Amino acid sequence: SLASFPVQILPNLYLGSARDSANLESLAKLGIRYILNVTPNLPNFFEKNGDFHYKQIPISDHWSQNLSRFFPEAIEFIDEALSQNCGVLVHSLAGVSRSVTVTVAYLMQKLHLSLNDAYDLVKRKKSNISPNFNFMGQLLDFERSLREGHHHHHH
Repeated sequence: SLASFPVQILPNLYLGSARDSANLESLAKLGIRYILNVTPNLPNFFEKNGDFHYKQIPISDHWSQNLSRFFPEAIEFIDEALSQNCGVLVHSLAGVSRSVTVTVAYLMQKLHLSLNDAYDLVKRKKSNISPNFNFMGQLLDFERSLREGHHHHHH
């Protein structure tokens, strides 16, 4: 079978699928030591192998789910990996909705990007992204809260 490689979004920040999260060879090759598993049911495949740090966000890809309440801890986890100069893989089952939503939120907060710009940055690297409609709404709310946070002295 063809090797599956996650997509690099920023230096050391990778976006992928279940298949990417289970490919020890490509994780090692890319220097990925942190894995953010944005699913309730996929295993943390190499948890027993002390080389990896895992964080699991137990959210299904469904309109009823509040993924945004996990944004702060997800962003903190990604930051920790990058501060250690390690690769971090953000993955869900298909790598098109949940993991994309978390990655876009990270880019918005860290690079001070609008939702549109952060989404475009990811889409240029990975053309098949498709966060569910509700997650897009949560990203819009997140954008608003970030904007208010930056300009809170105007109130």
